[in-house]
Amino acid sequence: MSAGVGRIPSGLALIIPATSFEDCLDWLRIAGENGYQEVQVNLAWNPITDAQLAQLKETLSKFKLTCRTVGCYNDLLQIDSYHFFRTSGVELKKIIAWMPSIGARNVVAWSGSYDDDLLATHPKNTTPEALALLTSHVKALQGALAASGARLLIEPWHTHVLGDEVAMASFFSQFPGTVGCIFDFPNFLKFADWGKRNERLQSMLRHLSKHTGTVHLKDIRFTDGKLSLPFPGGGDLDYPYVLSQLKSLWGTVPFVGEHMTKDEVAPVTKFLLASLKKAGLT
Repeated sequence: MSAGVGRIPSGLALIIPATSFEDCLDWLRIAGENGYQEVQVNLAWNPITDAQLAQLKETLSKFKLTCRTVGCYNDLLQIDSYHFFRTSGVELKKIIAWMPSIGARNVVAWSGSYDDDLLATHPKNTTPEALALLTSHVKALQGALAASGARLLIEPWHTHVLGDEVAMASFFSQFPGTVGCIFDFPNFLKFADWGKRNERLQSMLRHLSKHTGTVHLKDIRFTDGKLSLPFPGGGDLDYPYVLSQLKSLWGTVPFVGEHMTKDEVAPVTKFLLASLKKAGLT
């Protein structure tokens, strides 16, 4: 099923949430058939081979897709572990070295956790020791990033080492130009934040706008205190309002729709295009 809206504006991209090489190729086909010009490719498998990377480059070209941001999504704290997204620092360095061949600038990882559960709370995550270990691992990546002209983008999650916008902004000040963030509003929100979500959004923008390399677009819903993160329009956010507040970032970084199945790409794309228009961005 196609979105049936012609070519998508270049600022709106689709995430490629593949967990295998074959799945990645199929997602790229879907992006092209739905009119996208840009994608964020996530490489969440191992091993990642040179032959696979060469074919991904060819497939991007085949469907006339650009890719400014590549997702590795390893844990930067436990950098040798494969517990997040089946990737580690090994895959991260391989991706960084490959990125110039496709014109990508950004690579995404998590600040990380001492817990093997991506979403879980761990008491050591907020300690000075955790921050020092994260800092040492990111410093060790600076040579690889410089060699590829790349920037590391940290995806936020509120239980990780960098659990809020203040901690993230302070951390980024150590690495001007080489480390920034994914602006992902729902990932910062706890249940207690829901009633003040608009104030939280403004705080995130104040602290993180200048550090943002990519914006992620998904929704959020709390049901009986339990969190879900559906596709845009599948939750309780006022999407035109949220997008209107992100206007200063539109046209400077990719806005990437995520958390949808292949069958949901067409209707969610239509929703995002309508929301961008209501927000005055297109």
